[in-house]
Amino acid sequence: MDIIDIKSAVVTIDAMGCQKKIAGLIVSHEADYLLALKANHKNLYKQVKSLFSGVDKGNTQICLDTYSQNVHAHGRIETRTVDCISADLVASKNDWQNLQTIVRVRYNAVCAKTGEHSSQTRYFLTSLPPSARRIGGVIKSHWSIEGTLHWSLDVIFEEDKSKAKKNNSQVNLSILRKTALSILLPNKQGRMSLKKMMFRAALEQDYLEMVLFGM
Repeated sequence: MDIIDIKSAVVTIDAMGCQKKIAGLIVSHEADYLLALKANHKNLYKQVKSLFSGVDKGNTQICLDTYSQNVHAHGRIETRTVDCISADLVASKNDWQNLQTIVRVRYNAVCAKTGEHSSQTRYFLTSLPPSARRIGGVIKSHWSIEGTLHWSLDVIFEEDKSKAKKNNSQVNLSILRKTALSILLPNKQGRMSLKKMMFRAALEQDYLEMVLFGM
C-alpha cells in the first residue's frame, strides 16, 4: 500500500487481513476499508454475532439499514441480505481506526433443479457509512474479483502446481502471472479462451504485438 495510490478507494481484505494495524494503514492513505470478520477475533466475532441475533429476535431499532436482492446464477436462486449496525455498539470500536459500520451478509440459495437449500452468513468491519446497498455492491465486487483472479491463476497458469521455492521466485512468478493476465484480459475477444490466446501469441508475431501493444 505504500507504493500504490489508494486515496478515495475502498480496500477489501479477507479475514487474514482483518487487523487493526492494516485498518490504520488504509485510513492513513485516505482510503476506506472493508474487512472480513471471522473467529480469529474471538471476542469481537462473538459480540457481533450476538448483536445481529438480537436484530433477528426483534431488536430492529439497532439495524441502521438493510438491503435484499434476488440473484439467479449457476442454477441457483439466491437471496442476499445485507444488514448494517453502528460500530458504536461494539466495545472495541475505538481500537479500529475510523470504524463506522458492522455488516452482516446472509446468502440463502435454492438449487433450481433439486430444490436443495443452502445458506451462509458473513460479517464485516468497515469505515464506510451504513449504506447496505452500497456495501453489498462492494462485497459482491470483492468476491467476483477474488473468484475470477484465483480461478485464472490456478486453471490457466497452474499456479497451485508451481514448485518454485528458491529465494524470491514465488513472488516474482506471481507478479509475472498477474502482469500477463492484466495484458490478456483487455484484449480478449469473442469466445477464444485465454489459454488459446497465449498459444496463438506464441506462434504468431502479429497477434503477439496486438496483445502486447493493442496494434
